[in-house]
Amino acid sequence: MADAKKNTGMAKGYALLVLFAFLVAWQTPFVTILQNHCVPAIGTVTMAFVVAAVLINVIDLVTGRWKKVYKEGRQHLKTLLLMGALNFTGSIGLFSSVRTLDAGVAVALLYLSSVFICLFYFITKIRPVSRHQWIAVAVCVIGCACAVNVFQAMKTGFSIAGVLYGIMAAAFMGGYIICNDLLVPKDMDKWTAITFVIDTAAVLSVIVYPAMFREFAALAPIDIGIFVYVAGVTKIVCLHLMLAGTKIVGAARSAVVQSMEIPFALMVAFITLHQVLGPVELFGVGLVVLSVVLMQKQ
Repeated sequence: MADAKKNTGMAKGYALLVLFAFLVAWQTPFVTILQNHCVPAIGTVTMAFVVAAVLINVIDLVTGRWKKVYKEGRQHLKTLLLMGALNFTGSIGLFSSVRTLDAGVAVALLYLSSVFICLFYFITKIRPVSRHQWIAVAVCVIGCACAVNVFQAMKTGFSIAGVLYGIMAAAFMGGYIICNDLLVPKDMDKWTAITFVIDTAAVLSVIVYPAMFREFAALAPIDIGIFVYVAGVTKIVCLHLMLAGTKIVGAARSAVVQSMEIPFALMVAFITLHQVLGPVELFGVGLVVLSVVLMQKQ
């Protein structure tokens, strides 16, 4: 009975993370529209966080949840502030990488976070890291590289700064996942966690890039609608899914399952741009899926 309950819980965690990856993958065409409309990378990140903060706080006020959120969040304020800062910095790194590298390469670099997480647990001995998990992580990294055909992409545009930004994004996002795994109590309301994380990121956004308000005022209505979608879905909904899924399956598994974003993003590119996958990309997709299966078998 206990094993059946545990397996059901793990299946739920995997389902939440796969749904997270699917929804995040759909932000790519919308972000591309913003870039084509000359919205800078840092403006995209900061505006999305500020719009998300406005949305989530309005929801808290309208539903009357703000008292519960404030009371619970205050008890774990340092942890939630740290997570907000890590998420913000990782997001800046990712979008800075996208600005100077092929978008697929930048996303593939992001999922080096699974390597950082396993290294952290291996060095600190806080969590056991089995040979099985190392194999799954290695398969995941190779799969991500093949799925975006990283070597071909690098020929058309290589930037050391872009690679460093991508590695920085992976390190900070890995730290964000670890904090959620180790420091956030399992019984904490996930809505409380994402409220404080988003609010922290929004405050940092205003400090780092105050020019976003002028740029936001000049946006066309379609761009504002895109920001509402990106903020509502990829920030609020997806953060909730990721936090909930990670608490169930653990940080290392979570990072590997989140890499399903790449196969889903390729699917989105096929649907929206009619982009055909070659044998290398298909092989990479297969490896990513295999890595998730291997991690689940552990």
